Amino acid sequence: MKGVLAGTVLPLVSVIIPVRNEARYIRRCLEAVLSQDYPTDRLEVLVVDDRSTDASQNIVRRTSRLQGVRLLINPTGGIPHGLNLAIRNAQGDVIVRVDAHAIIEPDYVTQCVAALQATGADVVGGPPRNLGEGFWGSVIAGAMASPFGRPARFNRTTSAQAVDTVYMGAFRRDTLLRAGLYDESIQINEDYELNYRIRRSGGLIYHVPSIRSSYYNRRSLKSLWTQFWRYGRGKGTVLRRHPGSLQPRHLVAPLFVLALTCGMWLTVVGRPSPMLALLIVYAVIGSVFSWRAARGAGFRASGATLIAFAVMHVSWGAGLWAGLLGLVPLHAPEAGRATAIC
Repeated sequence: MKGVLAGTVLPLVSVIIPVRNEARYIRRCLEAVLSQDYPTDRLEVLVVDDRSTDASQNIVRRTSRLQGVRLLINPTGGIPHGLNLAIRNAQGDVIVRVDAHAIIEPDYVTQCVAALQATGADVVGGPPRNLGEGFWGSVIAGAMASPFGRPARFNRTTSAQAVDTVYMGAFRRDTLLRAGLYDESIQINEDYELNYRIRRSGGLIYHVPSIRSSYYNRRSLKSLWTQFWRYGRGKGTVLRRHPGSLQPRHLVAPLFVLALTCGMWLTVVGRPSPMLALLIVYAVIGSVFSWRAARGAGFRASGATLIAFAVMHVSWGAGLWAGLLGLVPLHAPEAGRATAIC
């Protein structure tokens, strides 16, 4: 799509990066952002830090002195507030969100701008390539890349098409202003909620495979559980606010958790057959996808991937029930980082 930009006046682009305790990744993220092939005089970079307690701010400050990156401090906390703070301070006509765990390709910004111009969409995004560090990090990366683990359309489609949400996202500034920016009362799943409001008002969200980036996934089952529990809670609160945003894929994990709960109750009262049948069906289906996700790495990796699937499904499904039933406050402040994925 780069050819679309030929002979046109390039818009000013603002790359905004929300950060909290990302000393492990923020340098790599910024290096990728500062290596874009988009003209430097048409690009600005804003990092908004959510009161990090590690070396994140120092790393960004060192980079800002050399490369002109602007560091903003988010005094309130939470991803949506930080993103809105960055947007209000940005000068660009196009806002490109980049998360600190992401490494964007050198032509990422160029591809985003070209896709916005070619499609007329309000928001564009592309598929992430999942990266993992260590054994469990690699296993989790494989599970995240699988449609069994993450069924969102942007994770499984290979063609350019309209979708309900995208990973991270590049936005027209006027679209964000019309939508009212991110809802600061929704601390997780804030990206899906914003995209839903944009679609509801007639906007177009478009997935473009040439918009490429990589994402460093969690490195342990514990952190994976916490991540997906929070994602599920966020999805539940969004569904309370916007029941019309429900997609069929959102029902699978919570219904699985409900079936597990019923199965355990039946087992306690002496009827274990339904629970056994459910576990067998899940194990068979999950094993097929686990073997594919492990990419021939052997039975150990395949078995570990099945465990990662189970952690993702149970934590996300249980979290969704907690959020949907109001077991967590809708306005609960949450510091964090990653883009929601479903």
